[in-house]
Amino acid sequence: MKRWLAAVAATGLALLLTAIPAAAETVTIRKVDTTGFPNVKVSVLVGGEAPTFDKFVVRENGRIVQGVQVTSVGDTAQPVGVVLVIDTSGSMRQNDKLAAAKAAAIQFVEAKLPNEQIAVVAFSDQPRVVLNFTSDTGLLREAIGGLVASGETALWDGIRIGASLFTDAPGLQPNLVVLSDGKDTVSTQGADVARATVASSNAVVFAIGLAGGRDFDESGLRATAAASNGQYVGTTDPGALAGLFAAVHDALQNQYELTYDSTATSGAISVSLTVNGAEAQASAAVGTISEGKNATPEPVNPPPKFFASSALFWLVVLLVLAAVGLLAWGIGLLVARERSELQQALRPYSDGVRSAESRAIR
Repeated sequence: MKRWLAAVAATGLALLLTAIPAAAETVTIRKVDTTGFPNVKVSVLVGGEAPTFDKFVVRENGRIVQGVQVTSVGDTAQPVGVVLVIDTSGSMRQNDKLAAAKAAAIQFVEAKLPNEQIAVVAFSDQPRVVLNFTSDTGLLREAIGGLVASGETALWDGIRIGASLFTDAPGLQPNLVVLSDGKDTVSTQGADVARATVASSNAVVFAIGLAGGRDFDESGLRATAAASNGQYVGTTDPGALAGLFAAVHDALQNQYELTYDSTATSGAISVSLTVNGAEAQASAAVGTISEGKNATPEPVNPPPKFFASSALFWLVVLLVLAAVGLLAWGIGLLVARERSELQQALRPYSDGVRSAESRAIR
């Protein structure tokens, strides 16, 4: 009986868990531009599947905005900057890892859109800027093709130098694509400084980890990407790098510019955005550009989409109540059974007591 009750409880819990799928979408507001007020431009990065334009819902100061124009970043006049930060330490010689990384990076370059400018930073014993921002595909192919693996791993210095390139290119939307197969061994500055430089540049980090070496540091790359509202992907197979670089390029293109005419009358606006169930908020003073952490663009994990439907919500409630009811019913049967067994066990004694009392009365 006890095993049966445990099975009932487990079944109820399993029904509850399988009924609630995990949400996979995220959204980040990268910039709010009110310099053309009352016209407002909001730059958005979506994580997950590319949404249809009708999925964007904008609220300004709590009110739904009508007539929002949505444009893919590739179709805007916004120049997009990408720094490829590539590990060229000695461990990248193993298993043709650098050769695979160079082929994947060249494929990335050849797929770039007209509004993208790309720079290349390599790091081994120390970082170096191989090529500054350019839209010349030929120069980029040559720079990447000339990379050679040797030395130690200055990962954090590489990220720091890559992010600092945006200081002299303020008009570019800042993005870093970082590839590494190891952990930092020789940087002059640590992870905190690298992440602070990324934050001050308002860059988003797309990190690619090539695991397999004994010194691989996935947690550092993952944390750096997360701190910038970016993404991390990893593999143990150098042959998979081409696909991962292509996925990163797709993620870079999953950005949008939302434009609308504000009805605000105060000196500041608060913008909230919902797309595919994910939410984000940001704010800006009228007549300014608020970007990165200054716009407080913290992504909000969406509630499970299951609960977006009240009918499905009550179905979960009913499943839980049914499981509880079955458990209570089982406990009742168990108590009744144990009471019956106890009464049967005590019957000889109670019968003996009644017989003795009867003899005493006679």
